[in-house]
Amino acid sequence: MENSDEKTFKRRVLIGCTSAGILLVAGIICLQFFLNAEPPKPSVLSFGAFSTIGIMILLAPLIAAWGFYARVRCSDGTIKRNLQIIAALLIFWLFVVIIKYPTNNDIIVSLLWYCFYIPMTFIPSLCLFSAARAATLDKRKYASLIKRIILIVDTVLVVIVITNNFHHAVFVFDFSDPRWNRDYHYNIGYYIQVSWSLLQYLAFFALLFPAAQKQKRSAFIPVFILLCLGLAYCLLYALRHVSTIGTNISLVYTLLVLISLELLLDFKILPSYSWYGEVFSKLPFDIKLFNSNHSIVYETNCAAPLSASVLSSLSTISPKKDETVSFHTSTDPSMLFKAYSVTGGGTVLLSEEISAINEQRKILNEHQEELRKQNTLLRHNHEVAAYLYQLESEQALFQEIEQTLESKVHRIRSLLKTLPKENDTESLEKRRENLMKVKLLVAYCKRKGSLVLTQKSDPDLDRNRVQLVFNETAADLRSLGIDCAALIETSTRLPVQTVSVLYDCLYDFAASAFASVDPILMLFVRNADEGVELRAQLQAKKINTYDPNIDPVTNLSNNLRKRTKNFSINESKDCLTLSAIIKDGEI
Repeated sequence: MENSDEKTFKRRVLIGCTSAGILLVAGIICLQFFLNAEPPKPSVLSFGAFSTIGIMILLAPLIAAWGFYARVRCSDGTIKRNLQIIAALLIFWLFVVIIKYPTNNDIIVSLLWYCFYIPMTFIPSLCLFSAARAATLDKRKYASLIKRIILIVDTVLVVIVITNNFHHAVFVFDFSDPRWNRDYHYNIGYYIQVSWSLLQYLAFFALLFPAAQKQKRSAFIPVFILLCLGLAYCLLYALRHVSTIGTNISLVYTLLVLISLELLLDFKILPSYSWYGEVFSKLPFDIKLFNSNHSIVYETNCAAPLSASVLSSLSTISPKKDETVSFHTSTDPSMLFKAYSVTGGGTVLLSEEISAINEQRKILNEHQEELRKQNTLLRHNHEVAAYLYQLESEQALFQEIEQTLESKVHRIRSLLKTLPKENDTESLEKRRENLMKVKLLVAYCKRKGSLVLTQKSDPDLDRNRVQLVFNETAADLRSLGIDCAALIETSTRLPVQTVSVLYDCLYDFAASAFASVDPILMLFVRNADEGVELRAQLQAKKINTYDPNIDPVTNLSNNLRKRTKNFSINESKDCLTLSAIIKDGEI
């Protein structure tokens, strides 16, 4: 294998020689155009069509051999197929040239002349497709559509050239003129044809530049110089300059294309290897192929020697078909070895450097451990915050219930003090009414007091427990002569604070119902956004207060205003309605 210094030296020699040739050609052109120097007149050696037939005959099998060699050395199937088609088109072109000039029939000569433009049209497109493949642009979203459009344009241009005898849109001449094949003129179709080919060649080299960036950029210079030479020659030929009009454009075009493609293959701008064996040896992986005796048969150029422990471990491994066996050794902790089975016997060993992966794994483990500690700390903080919130909720509930019970007990004492002691009918009725009020207040105090104990054991109540409490309260009210019904439709457990608000609403409505005539009380509780919705309605012939000093509607509004912002109370002579949404976060 050549080392990098030898490759650099050869490349510099090639670039220097090519640059010197360019300078020589440029000097000759300057002498021709600016100093009015006489062009050299060849006396024996000529580059016309007749004088180069022997060269074309010898070149045809060489092109065929190059096509086969390109097929062998190119590692990409698409580019390989394009190169073979280019070789076939070049051979076709030389064959057409060889049979064109001895032919005397003007129609056949013109058709053979038009056939020149079949390879001249499709070869730039095939080069462009190969460049797109080498630059990995053929898998883009619109690559297939663009390829079809290019082929359609090529086909249309070739059809226009082939049918030139009918419309003369490409070449203008008259068959009646004996020198029609020399005294012709270009039409608009010719300039479109040349511009299209020039555009494709420019795109070909423009697309190759990304692929050339992966190699050393100096490798692209000789190919670019050949492009400039080819463009200058084609331009002078199209202008029918005296220095190019007598040359064989088919031969020059063929040589330029072959040399350019060969340089692209040699410099690895197009994927290329001297033989199939190089494909394996130049793989950028540490791969070794062992036979059944565990001896190395093939290995890549970058394969490193194996230690005795790796060979010993490999001798004990027998991977099955489509199975991968990975292992480490203590002597090579930074390497990961993967063994694969080979059809026909043998083992493939892939060695991967994983020191960077191990370092990353170590860093990730440290981060994971740190995150685990932070997660534990956050969980502990959350538990503490939840416990403190529960304590605050219990304290707030206790204070609220304590204040409520204090006011209710004061009310019970005032009712007991005002019990009439007489035994007449009016006094007995008044005494019975006050005792019923006391019973209602005692039941309320019992329900509210039980919430403190419930908060300690279970801070949330399910639907059945809430329905049971409301049913017991409705039964107490019915025993006092108030028709009452309560319905609970909740699918989630209710916090104690929410149940406390529901109790207050229930007993405030009960207080209003107690002082009303023929009251009917209905309550309905259901789920709402982030809480529950309470709907209550009291219907009676006449709604009164049971104490002239207390307005139950005002008392209910004040209590709800402390606990929620979303409620409404509507009052009339015979109906009192309440609609409230009690959210957990508002209590």
